[in-house]
Amino acid sequence: MLAPQHASAQQQTSTDREKKEAIVGQKLIVGPGRLSFPHLFSAQANDRGEMRYSLALLLPPETDLKPIRAALAAAAVEKWGADKAKWPKQMRGPDEVIRKCEEKDQYAQFAGWHYINMSSSAKPGVVDAAKNDVTDAAEVYPGRWARVSAAAFAYDNKTKGVSIGLNNVQVLKHDESLGGKPRAKDDFDEYADELGADDWT
Repeated sequence: MLAPQHASAQQQTSTDREKKEAIVGQKLIVGPGRLSFPHLFSAQANDRGEMRYSLALLLPPETDLKPIRAALAAAAVEKWGADKAKWPKQMRGPDEVIRKCEEKDQYAQFAGWHYINMSSSAKPGVVDAAKNDVTDAAEVYPGRWARVSAAAFAYDNKTKGVSIGLNNVQVLKHDESLGGKPRAKDDFDEYADELGADDWT
């Protein structure tokens, strides 16, 4: 009989991380906000070489951030207990998760807004306002409004802290692209309708 095989430390770490991200202690619906750097249909390598699906969500000034901060605090309490004196000294806290847009040059136009980076090793689902599946990546562009279902979790690996894990995305109304390239439908008038559709189809 073959001896049981043991997963490598790297595999176990990856599995543990995915389990932590899958734990939804308190379901969060973040937004509406505007998408930035959405990578939802194909994973991209992060700065550690891990393949992740990710986005940043820019939140307008009127957004109530208290539920997000409360969920992050609850995740820390679940991990390290209620006594904050016993929390890791150099941990990444809520203020490092919910960032001011003024801190990044590319978000300078969004003074008073905040942004949150979210990622997952699992591919998120994407739906529209009517909850229809969205499969066209061109419809999920930087600048479009969206809501994100997410989960706050605490981690204790080489670094320690709290973060927001990406679950699923609901795209909402269209807006000006933040990626520098406009959508084709925004570049043109309905020329065929204006001159007679039969002559142009």
